[in-house]
Amino acid sequence: MLAHKALFTSPQRADPLSWILRFTMPLILAITSALVIVVVLLRAGPSITNPGIIIASGLCVVLACMLVFLESLPHRPLLGVRQSILPLLLSWTAALLSAAPTGEGGLPMRDWAGPLGIGSVIVALVPYSSAALLVVYGVAGSAVSAVLALLFFDHVDDTAFGSAVGAAALPLQAGIAGAVFSWYIAAGVLRWRALPFDDEQQPDASRRFEDRVREHGSPLVISKEIVRLLESVADGGRVSGRDRERALVLARSIRTDLVSVLNRSWLDTMAMERSLHVIDPGRMAATMTPAQRSAIHGLITTILDSPALAQETLRIELRGHDDGTTAVALSMDVTLPEGKRIMMLAPYFVTLRASVDRVHWSGGEQLSMRFQLPAAEQ
Repeated sequence: MLAHKALFTSPQRADPLSWILRFTMPLILAITSALVIVVVLLRAGPSITNPGIIIASGLCVVLACMLVFLESLPHRPLLGVRQSILPLLLSWTAALLSAAPTGEGGLPMRDWAGPLGIGSVIVALVPYSSAALLVVYGVAGSAVSAVLALLFFDHVDDTAFGSAVGAAALPLQAGIAGAVFSWYIAAGVLRWRALPFDDEQQPDASRRFEDRVREHGSPLVISKEIVRLLESVADGGRVSGRDRERALVLARSIRTDLVSVLNRSWLDTMAMERSLHVIDPGRMAATMTPAQRSAIHGLITTILDSPALAQETLRIELRGHDDGTTAVALSMDVTLPEGKRIMMLAPYFVTLRASVDRVHWSGGEQLSMRFQLPAAEQ
């Protein structure tokens, strides 16, 4: 199944960051094609009477490769059949121009570079075309080369069939070799993306990540919106004005949430998942020492985990004083027998006495405790 899918997937579409795209193959072939023009003219020497046509045909190949290079630049849509038509037509035009000066003062067929130009353009399209398309390009290029060989060249040493086969061989070989290479790259990427860990381990890792994010209260909708935006940009191959607007809105939302998370104390985070109401206008919870935080966290957890208080809300209020101390009050509007109340709070009384001042719980049936945090050491 993956092998069949790879036949119709280009390396660029399979992996836009593939190593093969970094070689800028179209630019290299454009430079090579320009050098071929010079070599052909030097080899033909003064025997050729119309070098302008040879130069024009070579420039068509150079222009075709440069078009492929420009269409494959970053922030451009993925190169497909529509963008490949013009470079292929230019390569065929180059083959026609180079074949035209036949007869006296023209090129012999052994020096005809038309099939080489067609093959160069096909090779330039390899990183951006699927294997199926490259086979089509190769067959079409070989057919054009064979027809031109039959129409424009004298067949003195070779038969017409032999000349046609010789002219068609290079474009066909370029198409088939390019198709095999393109299929190999695309199949490797698709096979890697279908490995078992993508289906089995990744959902677990994603779930654990979402759990960690949820603990800090960051909305998961934003992360999903970001994934959708990135997928849209990757599929389109460019960043549109609408994508920029969406990215700006998401960036503002993320910045707002990050500021909210940074301003949230450990008590605020705890209140998001527990029946806890926090009143801390001065953010005094952030000034607690580790011992104070541990004692208060244990006390809150014990109260909220009690089966008798499962449906009730605990209220904690922190108020800073001018002398640097912090008054803390815990209360819950529920009637609780004194025995149960003592059994619940007594284990934490000694711990609290070691880290806070003036620990006191009120009498009666209401669950209420007050104490004072000493001023932080300078």
